[in-house]
Amino acid sequence: MPDDEPLTALDYELYILHAMIVAPDEAVEQVLERLGLDRARMQWSTERVKDKDFLMRPAFEEVCELLAPVLHEEQRVVAGEERTVRIFPLRLWDDFHFAVFGSPDGGIWDEQFVRPEGALPPSIEDPSQLAVWSVTRDEVEARFGPLQASDVWPPYGAYTLAHELGDGSTTVYDVVFSWSLLQAVHPSES
Repeated sequence: MPDDEPLTALDYELYILHAMIVAPDEAVEQVLERLGLDRARMQWSTERVKDKDFLMRPAFEEVCELLAPVLHEEQRVVAGEERTVRIFPLRLWDDFHFAVFGSPDGGIWDEQFVRPEGALPPSIEDPSQLAVWSVTRDEVEARFGPLQASDVWPPYGAYTLAHELGDGSTTVYDVVFSWSLLQAVHPSES
C-alpha cells in the first residue's frame, strides 16, 4: 500500500472505526470482512489520516471534500456559536450518516454519527435491549432521559443512565459511545 496514494473517504471511515476504543471485536471484524480488508489495512489508513493532523488545524473544508458528497448542510447554534454542519453518507455503516461540525475558525468542532433524516431508531423499552452500533447518544437520551457524563474524551464518551422500572426501582447502566454511536451498555457495578 503506497503512502503516496491520495487519502480517500474509505481511509477516513477506517480511521473512525479504529478510533472506536471499545468497539466489539466481532463487529469490527464483520465490517472489515465485508469489505475484504484486514486490521493491517485499517491501521495503515488510520496512520495516514493521523499524519494529516486534521484536528490540530483548520481542516473542516478538507475533511468535507474527502467525505463528499454532502447530503445536507445547515447552520446550527451549538455551545453558543453558529456552526456549519455537513452530513455525509457512510460506506461502513448503512444505518447512519456522519455529521461534521465546523467551527468559525475553519476547524472541526465535532464529528458524530447521525440517523438519516426520516429513519427511525429501533423501538426499545429497556436499556438492556440496546444493541451496539444501533443507536446514537441523542437517541438514547431522547428515549431514556439524560445521561450523566463519567468520562468524556472525544470521540469517546462514557455515561451512566438511571432507568426507572414500572415497580419504582431504578437500574443504573453504564453506556459508552464513540463518535456518538453506542459501543457498549451494561448494568453498572457501582
